[in-house]
Amino acid sequence: RRVHGGIWFALAIMSTTSHRFARNVDAIAFAPSDNNVAIVTSNLTGEYWDGEIQVLSSDLKTAKHSLPCHASMTDVAWGQGKDKLLVGASDDGQIYLWSAAQNELIGSLNDHDDAVHCVAISPAQPSLLLSGSADCSIKLWSLTSESSHSEKTFSSHSDIVYDVDWIDVNAQTFLSGSRDGTARLWDARGTSHAGSVSAGVSVYAVGVSPRDTHLFAIGCEDGSVRCYDSRNLTQSVSHQAAHTKAVRKVAFSSDGTLASAGDDFRVVVSKDSQSYVFAGHKDVVRALAWHPSSPHVLVSGSWDRTVCSYDITQLQASS
Repeated sequence: RRVHGGIWFALAIMSTTSHRFARNVDAIAFAPSDNNVAIVTSNLTGEYWDGEIQVLSSDLKTAKHSLPCHASMTDVAWGQGKDKLLVGASDDGQIYLWSAAQNELIGSLNDHDDAVHCVAISPAQPSLLLSGSADCSIKLWSLTSESSHSEKTFSSHSDIVYDVDWIDVNAQTFLSGSRDGTARLWDARGTSHAGSVSAGVSVYAVGVSPRDTHLFAIGCEDGSVRCYDSRNLTQSVSHQAAHTKAVRKVAFSSDGTLASAGDDFRVVVSKDSQSYVFAGHKDVVRALAWHPSSPHVLVSGSWDRTVCSYDITQLQASS
């Protein structure tokens, strides 16, 4: 064990499963209602990035579909319904919609004026989609509308919006993180933010605990992971120097275990007042997701072109 920033860390030595891809791995999303996972990959060819979304079985062993993209994809989210809708954020400013079942592009949403960095579909109301962009705005979309334009725009951020996440079960409130150094709380019924936290550095990642929806985490440029209670934003619940470089993703499991991924090539899991470091990647880690039906399984993706899967039930033995 070692101490870093006043927090005890244990290097987690456990068996992990690694899968190699042909491109950098940028995002991972598990389908909520079946056994599929979407992996977003990208590659720089000359001066241009191109992307691909691969749909695999949730154990990452069986490839099912490959959805080629005309631009680099930055994020992906699963919808619901018989067509197994996939929503992809792109650096060309558009949001693409695919039928994963039919393996075809079925539409696009194009109200943003710059690269789209994140998308999030409401678990409570799957027809509602949030997107955040380099144009400093967040947009709310209806996936059942025939229009390619957004329903509402939220414009309180003064710089790039890197991440968004829904907060409550009523599909009314959500959270965002931005390069302007703030994380903001919003009520979708209005257009102004309802509260904010000043981090003093870029907020690259946000995540809400499904176990306690008042609890949320932000991942920051300085390597810190900070947790807050949305009912009292005056001070953080916890502040960990979890990484030595920028934190790119934070994610809570269904039982409230918090994981983070960073530019220091590492994944950190906080569990039972301890933090465990997984140092299996050899480049920045940009993708992170918990398995929806196996909450002890964590998956990470990196620009080293690998996806690693960890079984955290082994943490007790490694500590």
